[in-house]
Amino acid sequence: MNAGKWAVDGEDHRPRTVRAALFAFVILPWLGCGLGCKSDVSMRLAPLRSILEGPVRLRMDQTSVGLPLIEARVNRAPPRLFVVDTGTTDLILSRKLIGETQPLALATSCVMETPTGPKNLGPVARVESLQIGSASFHGLNAGVVDLSNLEAGMGCELGGVIGMGVFADCRVTLDYPRSELVLEPLSDAEWSEKSRDAAVVPLRLSNTGVPFIPLRIRGATVWAMLDSGYGSAFWLSRDTVSSLHLEEAPIRLPGYDPTFLGNVSSFAFRVPGSVFLGPYEFVAPIALTNFGSSRTPGIGHDALRHFAVTIDLQKKRVRFARPDATPIGPPPPVRHWGFYFQKEGNFGHITGPIEVANLDRLGLEVDDRVTAVNGVAISQLSGPDLQRLVDAHDMLFLTVIRREREMLVRVPVTILVR
Repeated sequence: MNAGKWAVDGEDHRPRTVRAALFAFVILPWLGCGLGCKSDVSMRLAPLRSILEGPVRLRMDQTSVGLPLIEARVNRAPPRLFVVDTGTTDLILSRKLIGETQPLALATSCVMETPTGPKNLGPVARVESLQIGSASFHGLNAGVVDLSNLEAGMGCELGGVIGMGVFADCRVTLDYPRSELVLEPLSDAEWSEKSRDAAVVPLRLSNTGVPFIPLRIRGATVWAMLDSGYGSAFWLSRDTVSSLHLEEAPIRLPGYDPTFLGNVSSFAFRVPGSVFLGPYEFVAPIALTNFGSSRTPGIGHDALRHFAVTIDLQKKRVRFARPDATPIGPPPPVRHWGFYFQKEGNFGHITGPIEVANLDRLGLEVDDRVTAVNGVAISQLSGPDLQRLVDAHDMLFLTVIRREREMLVRVPVTILVR
């Protein structure tokens, strides 16, 4: 999760595919700056006590928008789904579930610095225990936050967000290929620094404890937030984008990305050349930016999903394991159906074109009612379903009702990023 004010070693920095971004691309962009409570109580980032007798392995689900989910229990409450977010240090609890977890209230005002100014997130609470598999973490402070906007984008109910502060006393591995989360005591066997199928890179911590790792872009080193709570492969800052001298300006993605603090917009572009993570090469990846934000660079799910990522906060290093050392990418072009619509029962009510499209060219009009796409009823199509049709075909066939007449309209797919 990328966020507000950062200082990495005295310098200012900032951070499932872009295809998923076009409909339900979820990021948690402002947790990473950490929470500051306007009271006598401060956020405790690390647990008072961690009980981890050996390696703990548990299933890590990956949502359609790329966020890793695990089951965890708070204060002996029933297990709930939590996002594992390396881009924040904090433990966040859903305000809706506070009745069943019953944490001890500590403060009434929890304020976070964000790119748009201070945000009051609500109260802070003391968590007696957080159970993850057979591992348990005790004496944590947690922000209590309304996650309804984030849940709407993900399509599931959340217990909260688990940040890196919880894992201060252990090593954590997000093994994306195996869909597994692994927790290990720090006393376990050390890594081998040299391996054919893995690379170890240094780690810097922001002033709130969020990990940053080095990327190489066109010969320059860029420190990027290691952010499992971010769906795209790469987020680049305004300054980095300017230095790339792009032949085509970044394209604003349709719609907004839902976060628990509101909606944000993003611009997509293809990076000329390659991005390197240690010895691993990403060829001409698609990255996002936002010209109205001061976020530092970040690396997210669509890049991390190729690896088993092991983070050791105490030794300040990250291990990326991948048996296949061949270059990754380039990813396919970013495609879209070209218009905004609002579902109303069995219809998709067209409200206008996306910024780079034209309804006349698409053969559509505002207030057209779409009943089917390629013969499938619009009521049976989710956003990802529609995106899959867009990715598979250069032309869509829309059944449209216009001024009480039904017609079949051939709609060419819109290419956003080539």
